[in-house]
Amino acid sequence: MIQRKDLLALNFYKKLPFHGSDGEKRYRVEKFVQKVTETVKNEETGEEEEKVLEEINCLKATIWPGPFNFDTTPDKKKTTHLEEFSEAGMEAIVEWLNATPLE
Repeated sequence: MIQRKDLLALNFYKKLPFHGSDGEKRYRVEKFVQKVTETVKNEETGEEEEKVLEEINCLKATIWPGPFNFDTTPDKKKTTHLEEFSEAGMEAIVEWLNATPLE
């Protein structure tokens, strides 16, 4: 079972992802910037473009079955979850990591 103390301080995630395991479950926790966008028409070219309205810092957790690492595991075997970038978000990540079974 993964506990909050098993994951590093929140400031660590501003720079680097963290990898860990719990039995056959492998996991990665990282900072993720979620962009809120809207489609707008460029007045000069007439083409549609994506305009970034807001960037939200999040914590992104990914789980996958072992024994392989994150980079060599196909994306279809990975499950991800987003939470706010805060201590409350980190607690929610820990709960999600423990509650979510491998597919």
